[in-house]
Amino acid sequence: MAWRFHGRARTSPSNPHAYAVCDRCGIWHNLVDLQWQWQWAGTKLQNLRILVCERCLDVPQPQLKTRIVPPDPVPVF
Repeated sequence: MAWRFHGRARTSPSNPHAYAVCDRCGIWHNLVDLQWQWQWAGTKLQNLRILVCERCLDVPQPQLKTRIVPPDPVPVF
């Protein structure tokens, strides 16, 4: 009997969960274990629409965030 490859996905007949593939590493996981990848775009976080596992999840880089510079002070004459 051939075994079906499930990667790191857990299988339970009493508590079934959907399978999904990590978009970065390509390993099978349960869908509930995958997270959306976010990245700074301007002043907000933008969803890149990539489902990744915990090992492949990157922290959004703060260097991509737009800096808000305060206005110049009033000049002294």
